[in-house]
Amino acid sequence: MSIANSLAKVNIPIYGIVGHPLGLTLHSHFLNEGYYPSITLMFTSPRYPHYPFHNCSRNFRIGTSERDGKHYSLLEDMLKELAQPMRNPFAWEGTITLEGKPFSGAIRYYAAPLLVSGFHFKWEKTGVSYGPSCDEVIELLEGLQVLNGRDDVLKQYE
Repeated sequence: MSIANSLAKVNIPIYGIVGHPLGLTLHSHFLNEGYYPSITLMFTSPRYPHYPFHNCSRNFRIGTSERDGKHYSLLEDMLKELAQPMRNPFAWEGTITLEGKPFSGAIRYYAAPLLVSGFHFKWEKTGVSYGPSCDEVIELLEGLQVLNGRDDVLKQYE
């Protein structure tokens, strides 16, 4: 199913990357039409390696949903699979503005053993990244735009 058709099935603003910052291109997307509809966009970039997580091989993943959710425990479980020492994460909490709308949230960034981060912004956006630095993740998040009804932008995803 095309991304445009998936967006037409949900009644919530779906945020995504516009252009190809950090060389990221859409690899795939997932539509959940359940009780809490959501769309997850998965991006990859030649700038970053694919990490050895059995269920996460994309460099930047963002999900938009009507319900609150966090990826921190999932992220930490994946890091434990590597069986390497894990340093305490850099933790950022604050407000980020997306298209003029403020969202409160948090980012956890693990510089070792891999460049991995998880983010959560109240009620709508959660995700993980593998490869981009914390500053790059913030830059990506600040550049997110609503995709619904933007046929010109959706063409980059086809």
